[in-house]
Formats: sequence, C-alpha cells, structure tokens
Amino acid sequence: KAMNEGEYVSWVETAKGPFTASYKMDGGSVSLEYVDGKLTQAVTRGDGFEGEDITDNVLQFKGVPKKGVKINGKLFTGFIRGEIMLLVDDWKVVEPDMVSNPRNVGNGISRRKDGEQADVLTIYTFRAHNPDGSPIANSEWEMLHLLNGAGFQVSPFVRGDHKEVWSFYEETLTQRATLPYWIDGVVVKIDGIDAQVEMGETDQRPKGQIAIKFPASAVKTTLREVELTVGHTGAIIPTGRFDPVQLGGTTVTNVLLCNWDIIASLDIAIGDEVLIYKAGEIIPRVERVVKRPANRVEIPQPTKCPVCDGKVGRKQSVGGEDSVALYCLSDDCPAQIMGKIDRYIKSLNILGIGDEVLAALIDEELVLDI
Repeated sequence: KAMNEGEYVSWVETAKGPFTASYKMDGGSVSLEYVDGKLTQAVTRGDGFEGEDITDNVLQFKGVPKKGVKINGKLFTGFIRGEIMLLVDDWKVVEPDMVSNPRNVGNGISRRKDGEQADVLTIYTFRAHNPDGSPIANSEWEMLHLLNGAGFQVSPFVRGDHKEVWSFYEETLTQRATLPYWIDGVVVKIDGIDAQVEMGETDQRPKGQIAIKFPASAVKTTLREVELTVGHTGAIIPTGRFDPVQLGGTTVTNVLLCNWDIIASLDIAIGDEVLIYKAGEIIPRVERVVKRPANRVEIPQPTKCPVCDGKVGRKQSVGGEDSVALYCLSDDCPAQIMGKIDRYIKSLNILGIGDEVLAALIDEELVLDI
C-alpha cells in the first residue's frame, strides 16, 4: 500500500513500467469458474485457502454473464476474479437509512442461504485465468479489454507511465464522492504480467502491484455520553454517543472508545469536541480532541459490571502482563452468556433470532447455555 505520492514513487523505482491503474473496488472477493462458456461455480475468497460456495446467489447478480462467454473467439473455460459490489443506488433500496456501509451489507447479502436480495449485487472483474492457472493475456491492459469485451463489468482503467497513473489517482480522488460505488483507492500494476511475476511476493502480496489509498477524511462532532456493554468474553466496552455527522457516505453517531487506556491517551471527556475518521474507510475512530469545555465530564472507570453488578478487573496474559481491557469476572453474567450463544447462532447461520428474542429466551431461563 501507498498512503502518499512519496511512498508510491518509492515503489515505482523498483518496478518496470508501463503501468495499468484501475479503481480499488471496495467489495468482497469472488472467483467464478466457467466451463465451455457457462458459469458453473462461484466461491468467496474465505480465508485465502477455502471459500464458500455462493453459486446460486451469483446467478442472480448483475454484471455476470451466465453462458455463451467467449474470450479470444472461443467459449471460455477457466476462472474469473472479481469484487462483489453493492452500488450506492441499490444500497439505498436495501438499507434506506444507510447507517452501515455497502461492503458489509453486500457481503451479507451475497452469503445468504435463501438468496434474498441477491439480484441487487454486481460483480466487477479484474483478472482471468486458464484452467492451468496461466493468465489469458500478457498484459493487464489487454486482460481488462478482453473481460469487458466478453460482457463482464470492469472499473475505469488507464495505461501509462508513473506520472500519468498519478494523475489518474488525483482525478479519481476528486470524483470519488460522485461515483456510483464505493472505492478506497487506486490499484496500480506493472502492465506486463511476466514482469509482475518476476518481482515475486511478500506475505502473499505481489510486489508488482500497489494500492494507493485515499486519505482518511475527518469531521468534527461532540461526545454526549458513553454507554458500557459487555461482550461474550466479559470485556467491558465503552462506546461514545456523538452528535450525528456524515462521514464517508454514512451517518455516524456511535464510535468505539475501546478501553480506558485509549480514553486516557486521548484525554477525552463527555462534552468534548473531537475529530472522528474512518479507519480503513469502515470503522469510525476518534482521531483527537479539538476542544475541551470547562463543564466537561470525566469518563469514570467502572467498579462493577454494568450488567450483573459483578466484580471487574484486568486479566493477565501468559506472560503475566495485565490486559488493556477491563473485564466482568463473573461467569454468570447474562451479557456473557448471551454473547456466547449469539456467536454460536451466527456461526451456524441460524436466521430469525435477533437480540430481543434471544434476550427474552435467556430472561425467561428457557435458554441457559449453548
């Protein structure tokens, strides 16, 4: 990754141009398998080794040719890589209040067992391989043209020297807010695929490619209160409630303050005016306090569990160090019990049991454990 022009230029000095640049689509990775021009299977990236079969859902997606796909004049057999995208207009339909983000909403829809709303998703492709793993073209430029010509969606792209690519990045940055989808930067690749391969990899990341990330935007707001919750591990988590602000296309009112070490390092209190930003363009975080009024109220560290009134304390690691988080030390804490059961339910993809239903089951002692 490069966060600025200097880091990008440092990479360019190690790479052989020309380069091809395209939008860094902010979606979920998917691999499509075709046999004789027909889509036969679609699999998520998963953990990088094993993914999840979502073929039935992908057959409903937009921008995905289902049969008769020809590349270089022949019915295609091989693999297509792409990003599952929820376009902004479709996001407004499935989540009118737009309080989450399209990547998370889209990924959730793509993996639904019942296939509900799968027809709102779109796939943008960027790479195609033959059955033996070899690329279908010698250059990124040619590959994107072949994919586009075969009926697949591809993001805007350019080919040129490193200065022309940087100009494309700067132009994209100015247009970002008006695009029909979320992107979080520009991907730059050595155009020659053989030249990319020659550069090798580091931590499974190809050295012949780089992502120039957009700078994080930040906005001012005011901390009004802090709510404490207890997770399935017993960790007591402080969440700040802020005046609503627009940030990165969504309305932000809540920001995790994580733990009291972070609260102390920020020197933040209720009533303070702060700058918040989105870490990785997804998770809201407090960057710093910009104004501390005289009537600000300190955020006290709890002396008992906010849920069960049990003892609280810090746990020790194997090395003997105290944890940064504060924990409820009671094994009978309802919040911990509910958290563990909730994670179990989600791991099995059981639908129809929301927080209110689960809380009622536990309150009535109809469910006591996994």
